[in-house]
Amino acid sequence: MAAYYSTNYTKQFVNIPSEKIPKGEQYGRVHVAYDDYTFAGDVDDTDTIDFMKIPKGARIIDVHLVHSALDGGTIDLGWSASDDAVEAGDADGFLDGYNPSSAGSTSLGILGGRMKKFSAECTLRLTVKADAVVGATDHVLQIMVMYVVD
Repeated sequence: MAAYYSTNYTKQFVNIPSEKIPKGEQYGRVHVAYDDYTFAGDVDDTDTIDFMKIPKGARIIDVHLVHSALDGGTIDLGWSASDDAVEAGDADGFLDGYNPSSAGSTSLGILGGRMKKFSAECTLRLTVKADAVVGATDHVLQIMVMYVVD
């Protein structure tokens, strides 16, 4: 029978001398960032709504979106490129083609964004695609991001 070891198990218990496990990968503290957007009217195809900044070094655990019933259109949720171009943007890194036509909520839809570690600070960005999203002035989008950075 063969024995295999994960990266951090190897660092801590197999390697001699042992190595430190990177900050945030064991006993990390979970941070929660919250933001919201109240519509001032319709948002058209390819328009964007910027939310909070995702800090450098953050490893994403989950992203949660809560919303009013928004008529028409679909949305993507991802991040912008970092100002220093270290981190590439990904418009649909968390949600791709989500339909918010009925009031509700959703969690991180694409596994590619889950456990992603950001190498630079980026902005969480929602992009409207496939027609307009019609938002009355009392309609709200709420975003919660859970991440570990230390």
